Amino acid sequence: MKQFFTFLFTVFISAYAIGQTNAVTFSVDMNAYSGTETLTPNNVFVNGEFNSWCGDCNPLDDADGDGIYTGTYDVPVGLNQFLYTVNAFADAEALTMGDPCTILVEGNINRIASVDAPGNGGTVLPTYCWNVCGDCNGNSDFQEGTISFSIDMNEYTGAVTLGANNVFVSGTFNNWEAAVNPLDDSDGDGVYTGDILMPAGAQDFKIQVAEWADQENFAGGETCTVIFGQFINRVLLVNGDADYSACFNFCNDCGQNFAGGTVTFSVDMNDYAGTETLEASNVFLNGNFNNWCGDCAPMDDSDGDGVYVTAIPLAGGPIEYKFTVNAWNDQEEFIGGESCTITMDAYTNRSYTVDGDATLATVCFASCEACDPTSIEQEIL
Repeated sequence: MKQFFTFLFTVFISAYAIGQTNAVTFSVDMNAYSGTETLTPNNVFVNGEFNSWCGDCNPLDDADGDGIYTGTYDVPVGLNQFLYTVNAFADAEALTMGDPCTILVEGNINRIASVDAPGNGGTVLPTYCWNVCGDCNGNSDFQEGTISFSIDMNEYTGAVTLGANNVFVSGTFNNWEAAVNPLDDSDGDGVYTGDILMPAGAQDFKIQVAEWADQENFAGGETCTVIFGQFINRVLLVNGDADYSACFNFCNDCGQNFAGGTVTFSVDMNDYAGTETLEASNVFLNGNFNNWCGDCAPMDDSDGDGVYVTAIPLAGGPIEYKFTVNAWNDQEEFIGGESCTITMDAYTNRSYTVDGDATLATVCFASCEACDPTSIEQEIL
């Protein structure tokens, strides 16, 4: 048996999620809670990647005193890890590895949920009992299922010649075996199909070609993937029979992916109050698209108006970025939750989805908005 995954080449940040969010209603039954903390109507919290595991910033409510705590918050579209906690992190769930509502990432066992895109309504999660994947009566709605795969290979550009049955699904459910679960394209339309029985819960996997001669290579943070340390795999939450369709190396169907283009970025440094002395070319654009390299993407203010500009070609899809000064001597700092940012693994950065040529609005350093012209006038006066 061989296991092949994708190595994540990043320096500064380890995760990414598309900038879309949708409302998620969380609900936890605390009637069986036997921890050390005294429960009050508002001291149970939800913590997860979406809020940087912040502790007490997303409280749940039990104003009616029935022991069930609920709350609705905007969460990034796609797969999200979270836990329920008491008094910030004075107590936290300790879930059992392998439970169907959980995922194991770098030694941490967390709950996992999939959030639908806006337009499909909000996501309402089941009312779980504290510390378990079912309700407090021992019932769980998770069950194994036959997944009907439909993988479109028509946009495949790899070096391997595709045959009628040399595309495979490999993952935890089959110990990443190379040839156990082939998909079929006997009709030659470029769409490979097959039914696979999978255990209940989170299953991570990849589509690979010719028994690992080629495989999907994800950037990290796509809505259908999870980053497992240095590995990035698709994850599917199995709960009964379901269909699964995607384009090779994408979460979406082929033809629904984003176009590359030249994107013009501009940042207004007139309100900058940091420790660095600004020059015409010592403000930089850093992001996951250039491995957060420091000084490889300088911005220009040769006209001296305090607005730094650069235009760079980018591949289509979501990106994360920041403006920095003198490589990484100074950088933007966000608290999380701003309209232009996304927070993952304790890092908060600007986010944008590239889909063709674009000129982004000029923003103030460390802000999602333009600089306030009145503050500039007051400084001059």
